[in-house]
Amino acid sequence: MSVKKTEVVNACRKLGFEEKTTRRGKHLKFTYNHNGRDILRVTIPHGRDELPTGTENAIRNSFSLSKEDFGKAIRCPLKKDGFTEIIEDLIDKKQL
Repeated sequence: MSVKKTEVVNACRKLGFEEKTTRRGKHLKFTYNHNGRDILRVTIPHGRDELPTGTENAIRNSFSLSKEDFGKAIRCPLKKDGFTEIIEDLIDKKQL
């Protein structure tokens, strides 16, 4: 699956990630807060709009999602409530 940087940024915002600004940062940084704790961090590089496969995989791993769920997050069927449910399930299984 080929993913664009703008699609990942939109997915972060839709799923409830907070954008973190840094003074000298070269990348966009997002964090996901659950029960008062930042539990996920996603870094999206500046540069080309089309993300290389390795970068796409690293970002998907940062989301803690399977390829299928990551595709749903990017293409829109996965909403914030569904994402929160996946994260809570991972926390219960002590995988996050």
